[in-house]
Amino acid sequence: MLLKWLSLAFVLINTVSSIALKEAREEFSAIDTQYKGVAAAYKDALQNCKRAQEKAKAEAPIQDDNGNDTPLKAQLDELAVETLSEALLALEDAMKKIDSIVADNNAIREFERNKAVLENVQAQLDDLVSFEERRRHELEAKVTPWETKLSQAVAKVDAFFGLYMGEMGCTGTSQIQSLSLPTCHFSRLT
Repeated sequence: MLLKWLSLAFVLINTVSSIALKEAREEFSAIDTQYKGVAAAYKDALQNCKRAQEKAKAEAPIQDDNGNDTPLKAQLDELAVETLSEALLALEDAMKKIDSIVADNNAIREFERNKAVLENVQAQLDDLVSFEERRRHELEAKVTPWETKLSQAVAKVDAFFGLYMGEMGCTGTSQIQSLSLPTCHFSRLT
């Protein structure tokens, strides 16, 4: 009979341990599934943070290409924000300020008018520069042959003047100063 009781106790222990093992496995499986979900959510959040950081660096860099701090960095350092909730409140205040900015139609019209005037003046200046260059080339084309003929004539006059002065027992030369074209320089407005 003892054997029967021992056998029955062994079956009960075996059954209870099987049930406990099954429950432990189910609990482990649930925890493992939960862990995998949390790990995937963490990985997604980390990737989102990296993308947001890259976008922030591209749109509002706090250092230039040489590694020097930009004025934006100084402004960020001045902010008295240490927690996420404080940062969110500061962001909300900044967004309210941005939303409150209203376009001044008069200023826009004035800017557009001034821009059109400047473009017109720039076109006129470009035309004048082009005209001046054409005229200079035309003048140089006319002056070069004339100057050559004048130099030849002066050389002949100098030779005859030298002979004439020699006949009188004197010496002398005749010279003409070379002509130079006036120079005017124009450039594009920047």
